[in-house]
Amino acid sequence: MSSNKKVGWMITQARVINREVSYLRWYLEKINLILKEQSNVQSKLMH
Repeated sequence: MSSNKKVGWMITQARVINREVSYLRWYLEKINLILKEQSNVQSKLMH
């Protein structure tokens, strides 16, 4: 593998990983919001 191809492959990998990480971050934020809403509902039920 030539060094140019290697660099291109690494950049491609980095882009894929970056996209997956940003998706994961979005997903975790959604889960966080859902959990917050559930705990709010539970605390309202408790009182």
